[in-house]
Amino acid sequence: MQITLKKSDIVTSHTVNYKNVYVEYGQCYMNACHFVCANPDWTLVHAVIVSPIGGFEMGHAWVEGTVDGVEIAIEVFFQLAVKKESHRQATKIVYEKRYTFEEMMKLVKETINYGPWDKTIQ
Repeated sequence: MQITLKKSDIVTSHTVNYKNVYVEYGQCYMNACHFVCANPDWTLVHAVIVSPIGGFEMGHAWVEGTVDGVEIAIEVFFQLAVKKESHRQATKIVYEKRYTFEEMMKLVKETINYGPWDKTIQ
């Protein structure tokens, strides 16, 4: 399986705040939470997606928001901003759960982890 994104799907903007966003490879839940902490108007997304390598279902996290009137999704580790619809098609979402900043912070405090919190995604 291959993810295909056109150059027109990639969003380049200097209005996205990556400052003070600590990221680690393979830690999508932590990376996405850190991004939302720095950008509380963004939405945290936890989902079951079909892996682009191997075609199996797996848990994954990213963030979604609007920049300059364009709805985008960001893969935080790669600092890759893509048009939301293109990202949703490429990730082949099976199930998703969305969290506001307030919901995310409540769950982080209750569980002392970055997720996933929904049993369907675990």
